[in-house]
Amino acid sequence: MRSTFRTFMFVLGLSTVLPLTPALADDTQEAIRGLTELSILMDKSTMAYDMFRLDEGNPIYSSALNRIVERIRTNTQTYQGQFGNDADISNNIQQLNRSLDTFLKELKTNQDEIAQGGYEEFALVDDMYDQKASAKNRAAELIDAIKSTTGTTADPVVVESRELAALLQTITANYIEQASSITGRALRGGEDQNLAIDKLSDLFSERLAAFNPASDKVIGLNAKVRDVKNKWAFLKNSMANFKTDTVPYLVFHYADKMVDDLLDIADMYENKDRQAIQAPSFGMEDNGSTPLPFGIPPAQN
Repeated sequence: MRSTFRTFMFVLGLSTVLPLTPALADDTQEAIRGLTELSILMDKSTMAYDMFRLDEGNPIYSSALNRIVERIRTNTQTYQGQFGNDADISNNIQQLNRSLDTFLKELKTNQDEIAQGGYEEFALVDDMYDQKASAKNRAAELIDAIKSTTGTTADPVVVESRELAALLQTITANYIEQASSITGRALRGGEDQNLAIDKLSDLFSERLAAFNPASDKVIGLNAKVRDVKNKWAFLKNSMANFKTDTVPYLVFHYADKMVDDLLDIADMYENKDRQAIQAPSFGMEDNGSTPLPFGIPPAQN
């Protein structure tokens, strides 16, 4: 089963090394960014799947899941074919693709079962999550292999913002999985999984508190950082109390927006000397359609 060690592997996979020529650096940074986002997307997909299951086949979550899966397939092009001369990197890509393909097939099978009013095959669900963990580990290993082979530099603010996004997405996906499990599926991962949510939430709190990028050149950056911190101040107690009082709809909506905001911050800071670009939205369409329970306010943009 998945372990706390697996949960940490991707988050610890980003670091800075030696500089590259501009053209190669751009290709390498694009591949690393794509692999970072791939891991986030995989967690977003299982989060949407678990919400789809938890809300008894609500088509809003099925549509969100379909959009995320399409984004995953597009995202894989960011790291394909760029490092064909390196046998280790090519081998890592092949192994990543195998795990990813199996994960997506099993995800689709389980999604279809729920959509048709049937029941998941628990062994297949377990394997789906194991394949996701394997693919995330391969992505982390591939990032390290690319860096050690090509060398690259990255702004520490950009790296930290994307690492925070990946960390929060892992916490949220674990939280939503456990919430849906409590309603009818035996908990997978046992106490290890529960401890991972607690420990990772504490780690995220510490790192977010120390995350203080500022730039007068990027309009809206400082306000977006404050907004993420304010949302986390609201959410962190829910993370701490998940064993006794789960609020999956609340966590899904707020944390999903926070992850996208952290990716947006990374893009804005990375392009602070050029025109800022917006991070892609991987989750729910922000059009007020998220089915929040009565009395829970929508997240503010």
